Amino acid sequence: MDQPPPLISKISFSIAFTVVLLILVEIVSAIALKITEVRQGGLENARASAALSVYQSQPWAATYWREEVAAFKVLYEPYVIWRRAPFKGETIVIEDDGVRRTTHSDCAGQNYTIWIFGGSTMWGAGSPDWLTIPSQLAAQYEKSGKPACVRNYGTSAWVNTQETIELMQELKRAPRKPDLVIFYDGVNDAFTLYQSGLIDVPQNNNRIKSKLESGDPMQTGWNHPRSNSALQFLLETKTFQSIARIAAKLRRIRNPSQPAFSRQLTGNQIQAQMNDAYLKNLDLIGAMGREYGFKSVFFWQPVLLVGNKRQSSEEENILHLTLATNEGMQETFRQMYALAQAEKRQNFYDISDVLDHRDDTIYIDFAHLGPEGNRLVAERMYSILHQAGL
Repeated sequence: MDQPPPLISKISFSIAFTVVLLILVEIVSAIALKITEVRQGGLENARASAALSVYQSQPWAATYWREEVAAFKVLYEPYVIWRRAPFKGETIVIEDDGVRRTTHSDCAGQNYTIWIFGGSTMWGAGSPDWLTIPSQLAAQYEKSGKPACVRNYGTSAWVNTQETIELMQELKRAPRKPDLVIFYDGVNDAFTLYQSGLIDVPQNNNRIKSKLESGDPMQTGWNHPRSNSALQFLLETKTFQSIARIAAKLRRIRNPSQPAFSRQLTGNQIQAQMNDAYLKNLDLIGAMGREYGFKSVFFWQPVLLVGNKRQSSEEENILHLTLATNEGMQETFRQMYALAQAEKRQNFYDISDVLDHRDDTIYIDFAHLGPEGNRLVAERMYSILHQAGL
């Protein structure tokens, strides 16, 4: 059989080698992106938080922070956009429905049922299952002789509108309706307002909007023909995404003084956002409560940017770093919290002063609390609920 000319053999080998090399690069890039997206930010935050004095004497701390990074994964969820993925560990258990395990919760029989909504502070970032706010609140009910079925619907970065939508979804599908629904808000709503200039949107709204409006045929509906161009294929490869990520980092290095968010809002604009987005949700939730027979209570949470807590040296460092990397954020938080403190609804409670009498390290970043902070919040919540007959 005739052998192909040497030149053709060399060209064929070169093409085959190049294809294999590109495939390998694509695989490596995909793995690198996966690791980076899921773990990089969480790992950096975990290392900083794990080093705080709050965790130095805790036997569960090393396991918790390892699991915190491993469990930091979200899944798409219709209408609310994302929820936490299932995870089974020693200190973190997230069930298949995205609900984190709550200890001291007794769902047997017809026990008093409490649903709790919030962001990562309510989910319990920084604490094992048994030391989250819902678990410590359930312990208060248990100790009082009135065990409660407590479900923790807290989800990282959710704002109150996402919580309201999730409540509606759960009311439609859950066979057992709640007696009491608790919302724990403030930080995510204020941060989202600072980030995008709006409160009634999810965090990173501009990125989501950009993705949907990018013209990608995968995003624009069934009747849009998919492009077959080689350029479109290359733009979708992990290799290109890795290169784009590196380029973005280099741009940030060249422009280090550029603030992350530059939108500045007037006091009237912030007031309008608070009224039209957050407070109107309270009215909607109240209407759902009348229809489904539950009470609702809203708590505005503590945050390091606002209030009179005597800061430890660790907290001073946290605050300094937060302000250095988020220009203008503190003013937005102060205005939002001033509006919350002025709100006089009977079922709305500003508990942002719950830590004011402490001078030790309670915060593990500008918003999240360690277990002791969760205990103080849970005790204040229970005191208010008990006095209200709830």
